[in-house]
Amino acid sequence: MAGYQGWFRCPASQSDTGWSHWSANPNRIDPESIKFEIWPDMSAYPSSSRVVAPGFLDSFGNQCFLYSGVNAKVIESQFTSMRDYDIDGIWLQRFIVNFPGQPVSVGGPAQDDVMAKVISTAGRTGRVWAISYDLAGAKGAPDVVFALVADDWQKLVDQGTTAGPRYLHQNGLPVVSIWDFINDHSRPITPGLIQQFVNYFHTSGKYRAYLVSGGDWNFAAEPPEWQAAFKGFDAYIPWNIGNVTGAPNSSPAASMGWWKADKVRCEAEGVRWIPTIYPGFSWNHLLQITDQSRTSTIARRGGRFYWEQWRRLKQLDIKTVFIAMFDEVDEGTSIDKNTNNPPVTYNGAPLPILPFVTYDGESSDWYLFLTQCGRKLLRGEISDTSDLPKRR
Repeated sequence: MAGYQGWFRCPASQSDTGWSHWSANPNRIDPESIKFEIWPDMSAYPSSSRVVAPGFLDSFGNQCFLYSGVNAKVIESQFTSMRDYDIDGIWLQRFIVNFPGQPVSVGGPAQDDVMAKVISTAGRTGRVWAISYDLAGAKGAPDVVFALVADDWQKLVDQGTTAGPRYLHQNGLPVVSIWDFINDHSRPITPGLIQQFVNYFHTSGKYRAYLVSGGDWNFAAEPPEWQAAFKGFDAYIPWNIGNVTGAPNSSPAASMGWWKADKVRCEAEGVRWIPTIYPGFSWNHLLQITDQSRTSTIARRGGRFYWEQWRRLKQLDIKTVFIAMFDEVDEGTSIDKNTNNPPVTYNGAPLPILPFVTYDGESSDWYLFLTQCGRKLLRGEISDTSDLPKRR
C-alpha cells in the first residue's frame, strides 16, 4: 500500500485552488515560489490533463507542464500504473486542516472530489483503498480534533463509502488510519486524544473499525502514558522518513537497525507492525535552500537506498508495508513516473534554485518497477540479492 496525497492543484482546473502544493503562492508559479522537488513525467498523462507551467523549459527548450490531482484522467493514469506494477492500493490522505472551520477549509471540496474519483477508479483498476486521517496542521483542542474525525467517519459510514467493494477491510472491519501521533507540544496530540480514538473505533456498532495509527518512529522511547496509548492500536506505522544512518560524508542508508526489536515489541502487544519505506527525500525548494553544501537531499543512489529497505523487509518476513509515497513530490519521496529532464530555465534564464531531483538517468517508471520487484521478493517469487533488479 502506498500513501497518496492527491493534493496538487492548478488554476482553471476542477476544484480550482490555484497552484496549490506546486507553489507557495496559489496565484503564480515561478522559481521563487516552487515548493516541490521532483518534476512529474507529464508524457505519462493524457495531453488534455497537462497544464502549462508558464516560463519553465527543459534542457531541450520544450515547454514544461504540471497536472491537477483532482483531474479524473490523472487519477486514472496513476491507478493504472499501480495496477500495472502490482501495487495493491493506497492510503488516501484525508487532511483535517481542510475540514470546515480549519485553516485551509477552502481545499475541502477538492479533497472530497478526489475521494469520489478514487472510489470509482479503484473499482475499474482493481485496487483497494483506505482513509488515512492526517492531523498535521489541525487547530483546536484535542476534543475539537476528535470530533472532526469522528463526525467525518460517521458521515462516510452512513453514506456507505466504507462498505464499498474496494474499501480495505481487515477481520471483517473497515480499516481506518489516523496519522501524526507524535509527541510534540506544537501539535494538539495527547495520550488522552489517542485513547479517545481507540475507544471510539473499538466500540461495538456500525462505526467500529480496524484502527491503524501512524507516527513517531521512536515511539518505544515515549513516556509511559504514550506507551499505554499506543498499545490500543490494531496496527502501527512508524514514520521513518529522514531517519538515516551512515558515516560522515558517505551515502546514507535508511536506518533499519531498530526494526526487528520494534516488530517483536508490537507483536507482543497484539499490534501489527507495518514499517514505512521510502526511495529518498528532499526539502530544498520547500525550505528555499540554495546552497548545495546545505542540501536536505537524501540521495536515492540509483534505487539502492530503496532496494536495501525491501531486502530488510524480506529478512524480517514482513508481509505488509507502507510505501511513502506514491505522488509526494513535495518532499521528494514519490515513486510515480517522474522525469529526468526537468526544467532548467525560466523565462530564458537558468533556474536560480538547486536542481530538481531526478531518477539518475533511469526510466521514469524505475521506482514503480523496483516496487513491483519488492513485492515479488516479499512473496518469494524472486531471490534476495544485493544487486538491483534488472528488467528482462
